[in-house]
Amino acid sequence: MLRRKNVKANKFNLCFFLIAIWLIPKLHAESNVTSIDRLEVRHVQSSSDIHSVLTQDNVQISPDITLTKQGSLSDLLGQVAGVEANGQGGLFQSFNVRGFSRWRIKTELDGIPILTDRRAGNAVAFLPPALISSVYLQKGPTSAIYGSGAMGGVVSLISEPIVSQLSLSVQPTDQHNHIQLSYAGDSFSSSIVSRQAKNSQSANGVELNNQYAQTASTAHLFTEWQDISVHASVIASQGEDIGKSSSVLESEQISDYPEDQHLLTQLSLSDDEMWKLQFYAHQQEWQSDTTRLDSQTFESRVHTTYQALTLGSLGILKLGDTKLGMEWIARRGVDISEQGLDQQEQVIYKQSVVQGQEDNLSVFMAQHWQVHALSLNLGVRLDWVELENIGALEVDRLQKQDDFFSSSLSGAYSLSEYNQINFEIARSFRFPTLSELFFNGDTPRGITLGNVDLQPEKSMGYQVSLKHVVNQSVSISANLYHYDVANYIERYSTITGSRSYRNSDEVTIHGAELVVDLAQGNAFSSNVSVQLQQGKDADSAAIDDIQPAAVKWALSWSPNVENWQGVSIQNQLKYQFAKSTVGESEVARKDQLIWDVSANWAIAKTMSLKLSLFNVLNRSYFGALDEDAPLQPQRTLQLGWVWQYD
Repeated sequence: MLRRKNVKANKFNLCFFLIAIWLIPKLHAESNVTSIDRLEVRHVQSSSDIHSVLTQDNVQISPDITLTKQGSLSDLLGQVAGVEANGQGGLFQSFNVRGFSRWRIKTELDGIPILTDRRAGNAVAFLPPALISSVYLQKGPTSAIYGSGAMGGVVSLISEPIVSQLSLSVQPTDQHNHIQLSYAGDSFSSSIVSRQAKNSQSANGVELNNQYAQTASTAHLFTEWQDISVHASVIASQGEDIGKSSSVLESEQISDYPEDQHLLTQLSLSDDEMWKLQFYAHQQEWQSDTTRLDSQTFESRVHTTYQALTLGSLGILKLGDTKLGMEWIARRGVDISEQGLDQQEQVIYKQSVVQGQEDNLSVFMAQHWQVHALSLNLGVRLDWVELENIGALEVDRLQKQDDFFSSSLSGAYSLSEYNQINFEIARSFRFPTLSELFFNGDTPRGITLGNVDLQPEKSMGYQVSLKHVVNQSVSISANLYHYDVANYIERYSTITGSRSYRNSDEVTIHGAELVVDLAQGNAFSSNVSVQLQQGKDADSAAIDDIQPAAVKWALSWSPNVENWQGVSIQNQLKYQFAKSTVGESEVARKDQLIWDVSANWAIAKTMSLKLSLFNVLNRSYFGALDEDAPLQPQRTLQLGWVWQYD
């Protein structure tokens, strides 16, 4: 029996944010603040300018022209070669980059690292995709310059609104809807999204526990002071009644998040790109409920509360082709507690699972050389990491600390006007998290036990890429990559039925990608990619998160013909091959064909309509290889209306 809840948005917050968006630009316009180059500010925020070392296959994604569901960040990334959905799905769907997921991918939002203790990874579910203006995805080994947790890549998100608009989107079948209001001025911009959804169904009629209600807003201020560029931003998000869909039968278990709240603030100062200082904070609080049933009769309920504060600062100094930097990231007040409840909502037990804190201090250098047709980049970084579980008693106090030296070398050589070869080699690491070390409690997946003896993962990554430009409209890129990971941390099932973590001696991950890009001005663009990957441990056994082989095709077309003026069409098609060899926490999957299509019609200069159809073939398929991954929604129609204003 599936439990239903009334999903409602926070009306007070919505009214407050709407008033703020209307009022602040008017007050700010009267303050006569000098405007600055908006394009330059966006560049400063990008991952390329922060650390100055990019892989040669760095990908920039523009969400405004990418076909996405009303879901999570994984919808934006999923069409890129080497990226797949990961974990259980729903609003908290995480993603997998070239076989690396969870805490092996670093995610940044306006330069703020998103750190959490969810075992599924650092999903940015609190920020609706509609509030993301651009995404930088870095896939290669040289992401090592970002430190712990970046061995598999970096995802950098920018939340600054690009245009002023009011938009409304609805999905009649699954009762999803959202409304967005954005303002983009010369020195101030803001945006708010309120969205909600009821439970949807899969193509074979299974009801999915993927309801939610969420209100989120952003505000950005740009100004100049004493010839110093200043950028300040605030992001607030509040989610309620967020369902966690799973393959576990709803007659056996129901999981959801009653609350999910986030507040992010940052201030950055820069002087003509010669130096930059950034200070930030991220306060997060969320709750989860897991109700287990026995023959549809209440058996037990576990309520978990989580809160943490992330603080940090970043400083960069540019000296010619050299960049020197220092970064400090701290987590304070990490508090995870749980309580068991009986059928009468009486507390059976209550315990503190983790009371921890974390510090990571690092210094890094990035150096660039250009010698004729050869471009070289060297990156080095030294990290000091300390994690501590404070505990209620002195005897409970546990500490883990270490230091690590990361390095990377990448190069690009132009063989001719039409051919370029790139290479990357990097040494990186990942320190175990507070949860992997100290967490001992109940989760929606069952009892999970930490392991204080875990050692940091150490990786050597290699990549060779070749790019061939056929003509002005066609280019072909091929990537070959290989990773050797020592002390690989894997989750496994114990003989008692609980889950824990252990180090595997050595894991190898290697793969290949082929990407063909076609473009004809602004009217037509197409991207076809193929991805292949393998991964195994020292005993030649399959490991989790290795992606199935897949072919992906994306198309954007604006036909410049009579009676079709103002019309644009987006198409995304993915064929995922069957995968029978999987890791311990995964399930073999059949092949699947996923097709989404959208059409946008500019009915006036400032107004447009959008019609999207997801899962066009109405296939019944799972979102990931994870053993608890649920079925995906049935064929879904989405209608959108946008009004842009000055």
